[in-house]
Amino acid sequence: DGDVQMRQKWLDITSRAVEGKVEKATDLGCGTGLSMYMLDSKFPTLNSITGVDLSTFKLAVCQDKKEIMPEAKANKYNLYMAPAEESKVEADSQDLVSLCLVAHESPEWVSKNIFKEAYRILRPGGSFTMLDLDKENLENLLTNPFVAAVYKRTEPYMAEFLALDPKSALEEIGFQITQVDQASRSHRVFVAQKPMNA
Repeated sequence: DGDVQMRQKWLDITSRAVEGKVEKATDLGCGTGLSMYMLDSKFPTLNSITGVDLSTFKLAVCQDKKEIMPEAKANKYNLYMAPAEESKVEADSQDLVSLCLVAHESPEWVSKNIFKEAYRILRPGGSFTMLDLDKENLENLLTNPFVAAVYKRTEPYMAEFLALDPKSALEEIGFQITQVDQASRSHRVFVAQKPMNA
């Protein structure tokens, strides 16, 4: 499955950029849990993974998936409803925070507030990883009027996503960019670290 391979590539890139032992992680905007439930396979030292989403339907799907997992895996996961930008996760507590395919579905100010929330909940030295659409590839696609019309109908925040510069926005908050790479031709990865002296 191409979508799963793309997410695996994202987590491969992330694991190479992350420093230190990863024991606690939060997935902001976890959706149905597709990426979140891959985290402990890539980071086997994880013992606590929190999924936060605003959609009760998506969280219900997450819960259904959790209920058919082996108990040892399921017990690592904690799900609850909240906006990604106001997760209520304890400050300075997480080793890793992930954000998968959320920014292109959000207003620019929400994405920036999610970045701030990631910074708040990460421990000093912890890492933030983001997977989303590659803007350059997307801009090329949008030169096709048919594609542009489809995106306009299905992705209301696309113009704001195109205006978002994740690297600059993350650096402005205080993150240090540790990796920028491609998970596929159309998906870009950003990994950033909260400084040790933060």
